[in-house]
Amino acid sequence: DDSMKIWMEAGLFKNPPSGASVKNQSLYGKTLNPLTIKLNTGENSVSINATSFPNGFYRVYVATMRDTLYENIWIKR
Repeated sequence: DDSMKIWMEAGLFKNPPSGASVKNQSLYGKTLNPLTIKLNTGENSVSINATSFPNGFYRVYVATMRDTLYENIWIKR
C-alpha cells in the first residue's frame, strides 16, 4: 500500500522567539486536517490549506507503511 496519512498538530512552544504571535495554544493536543492520500506515479508534493489556522507553531506529520516523518512549521501572518 503506497497511501500516506498526513495531519497537523499545534505545537507547544514554551519560550517562543521575541515578537512571535502565538495564538494556537487552545488547539494543542488536537489533530488538524487529517488526510489519507495516495500519490499517483510522478507526483511528489501535497498542499494543506492552513489559511484558517491561527498564528503559532505546528508539527506536520506524514505516515507511510514504514515510517512516520514530521516537520516543525511556524505560521505567521
